[in-house]
Amino acid sequence: MYLIVVDGEIKKIGGSGATGGIKSTLEIYRDGGVKGRPSIRSFGVWYFLYHTILQGKKIEFYMIYQENFEKEVKGLFGLKKVKNVSISYKFIEQCCVEDYLSVESEHPEWNVQEQGADWPLEIKNSHAQLQANAQSREKKIKRKEVRLNK
Repeated sequence: MYLIVVDGEIKKIGGSGATGGIKSTLEIYRDGGVKGRPSIRSFGVWYFLYHTILQGKKIEFYMIYQENFEKEVKGLFGLKKVKNVSISYKFIEQCCVEDYLSVESEHPEWNVQEQGADWPLEIKNSHAQLQANAQSREKKIKRKEVRLNK
């Protein structure tokens, strides 16, 4: 999971189980997903980052992870010793959120959905335009079509 910190203040606590790891997760923040169809959350955080950069503020990214460990895991025929077990980032993220809430009593500013808040209208409108543009772009077919047996 990761933290986005601006001028020493935690602005976002987040994480993802995306294929490609944390690098893939943070990739969206480089260009706001202008070549794809990002979620409002991904686009909104990119928008905040972009405007923070324009203000000349210091932005830092931190990663918190749990080392893999050895554990007995259930299989078809009982327990097996597994040497490289990992846990979901969600558990780490939840611990970090609980710690943050115990001190600040509210979610970080850029954790908009977790606050139960709505995205600013400027972000919603920009995101809607990006989605509309994605619909009109020529699609690249990267995979072969599955054939139906009749």
